[in-house]
Amino acid sequence: MNYSAVLTHAAAFHDPNFRSQESLSNTQKAVVEEINRKLDSKALGLEALPCLCGSEEFALIARFDRYRNRLDSVICRKCGLIQSRPRLSKNAAKWFYETCYTTLYRPSKTDIDRAKFDEAVNLKKGLFKFIHQNIDVDRIRRVLEVGCAGGWNLYPFHASGKTVVGYDPDLRLTAYGRSLGMDLRDGDLDVNSEGNFDLVILSHVFEHLHDPVGTLKTVVRKLAPNGCVYIEVPNADQFCLGGLQIAHNYWFSPQTLDGIAVGAGLVPIATSLNVPHMRALYSVSKDPVLPSDANLEYHRMSRIILANDRKERIKALLDRFGLLKFIRSVL
Repeated sequence: MNYSAVLTHAAAFHDPNFRSQESLSNTQKAVVEEINRKLDSKALGLEALPCLCGSEEFALIARFDRYRNRLDSVICRKCGLIQSRPRLSKNAAKWFYETCYTTLYRPSKTDIDRAKFDEAVNLKKGLFKFIHQNIDVDRIRRVLEVGCAGGWNLYPFHASGKTVVGYDPDLRLTAYGRSLGMDLRDGDLDVNSEGNFDLVILSHVFEHLHDPVGTLKTVVRKLAPNGCVYIEVPNADQFCLGGLQIAHNYWFSPQTLDGIAVGAGLVPIATSLNVPHMRALYSVSKDPVLPSDANLEYHRMSRIILANDRKERIKALLDRFGLLKFIRSVL
């Protein structure tokens, strides 16, 4: 595939012989090898679509992701949105999530019990705290989560007497959440399902979607008057090789996320730029306005990517002379 520019040159982003910096088990390594075999043989369907902004001009960032899955990551030269292109088709993504995702990304959650559930709830306390700080939680009666997993984000709301509804394709996790009394449903959000939710949660799901704009517009239609949408995603401002993942179709910066939200009729009411993730709350607006610096985002993100590329090349040079391990041990 041809690109109008190539932003990186470090082996970490382009060399098929570069060793993954992740501590992968033999099982995880076998999954990566299977994915790459299917990609090489074209057994996995790929699709190359225009950017969400409509542009088809991209600069290449990387040929491999953090695990060394062979898939291109690019950045739109119009709006600055990082994305996989080509990406897994919907059928290929269905195979990936059903057969590879849990083993590759959630090896500790191949089974679920109360101890693991409570641990997950504890890890997500920041989400509940952020919402509590920025919304009058007493007025929240109904909460919807898309991509709810086992319901650990919903559980604090459920425990405080709110009505919660969640959707997730992982049948094991939704079944466990139902055993705790929550209304968790298998599969994706049903466009014909009920609405009138005071809060909709999209936590680490938005970057996985094939159609984030369409999904967000559907979510907006599910809101009650004065309802809010919570989105949590990896923050592209913290660009590094570790953020490139075959499971992620998009990697949003604060500016590109706000641009997508505005396109769906939302405006930001609170943002927390956590490292390496960010949280944002949005409300419906009759007249949302794009940030004035939206057209400058490609240039800003390019500088961040180039700085990380220099860092990777310095690391490779130090490693060649046997100094990288020593420096890491000192630090």
